[in-house]
Amino acid sequence: MNKELYEVIYKDEGPYKFAFKDNIFEENLIFSKDKLHELVKIDNPKIFKKYFMNQITIKKVSDISKFMKKNKLYIVKPIPSSGGFGIKVFKNPEAVKKHMNETKITNKEKILFKTNTIKKWVIQEYIENPLLLNGKKFHIRVMLLNLNKLNKNLHYIFDNYLIYPAEKKYNKNSLNIDIHNSHGSGFSKKDLYKYYVEFNKIDISKRNLIKKQIIEIGKYLKKFINEICFQETKNCYQYAGIDIMITNNYEAKCIEINKRPGVHGPTMFKSFFKGLLDLTILNKDFTDDYTEI
Repeated sequence: MNKELYEVIYKDEGPYKFAFKDNIFEENLIFSKDKLHELVKIDNPKIFKKYFMNQITIKKVSDISKFMKKNKLYIVKPIPSSGGFGIKVFKNPEAVKKHMNETKITNKEKILFKTNTIKKWVIQEYIENPLLLNGKKFHIRVMLLNLNKLNKNLHYIFDNYLIYPAEKKYNKNSLNIDIHNSHGSGFSKKDLYKYYVEFNKIDISKRNLIKKQIIEIGKYLKKFINEICFQETKNCYQYAGIDIMITNNYEAKCIEINKRPGVHGPTMFKSFFKGLLDLTILNKDFTDDYTEI
């Protein structure tokens, strides 16, 4: 394992330093939509190539045309963003520029993001061959539990993945965002559970392959997450949400990591909070539906 200290320089924000277990660490890097991919690409090129898609932060208009290749799809995201705000799919660089100029933060987003301006934009290669459920694109939300017990860092993955589908059936030739954006905010827990059931109808060998990759991604990312407890206690925990896409070749691709994922979806599983209590309050070393990584 490479434990060399790296330094990433951002001209617009200054230097950010990070290391595996050093105190020289900017914790928000791993949760940032624009810095996660750069961090991984520098730290572990093999992991990046296997589990991530190329993307750039748009710093000037000319970056868009340089990055986009003819006849390929790209997904564009504003920062800050949540619930699919401002996310669109494009083939044409000029359409990207137009979208960036026209997208404004509404009063709803001002309250949510605590800002009235879009700070940055990222553009990422699009997965054009997604695995489909009921003809729809979807992504997996993997809940990663980071637990600190007496200054010992432990990490667990909740085995019941959340499945977030797009609203409309997949069509590669359409740029309708309801086809491509799988944020799932328009679905009830009952609807989400139906897609969870559909996901679990996938052949067991394929699901095991997906789980193996998810665990490998989690094991890699956990080293960047070192939750610091309050001075009054040595025990604390935090959840992170890893968003993963699956290709029709059953290859996992990490899209982003959410520092404060909502628990609306996980509450449809009784084992979600039971396992949390087992591991934190009851100090168990093992609980059903959670895998230590």
